[in-house]
Amino acid sequence: MLKYSFEELANDLKIGHEVEFSFQGDQYSISHNKSEWHFTKFGDDKFETYPNCISLLKDARINSKSIENIWDEVEVNSIF
Repeated sequence: MLKYSFEELANDLKIGHEVEFSFQGDQYSISHNKSEWHFTKFGDDKFETYPNCISLLKDARINSKSIENIWDEVEVNSIF
């Protein structure tokens, strides 16, 4: 399992990287296009949209918890 801190995640997102990770058996992705960032749970038709990666990290929730609060429990699948 790749050791990847929340601070490393935040720094990588700020320079345009995207991340896929697993948490409690579900897969998630943080991605972006030209104007916005997306937080997606694989298998769901819906995704959440944020104006920037800072807002996503602050406001996105999994089981009512922020990404920062659960980050020590996730398994990072890929960083690109």
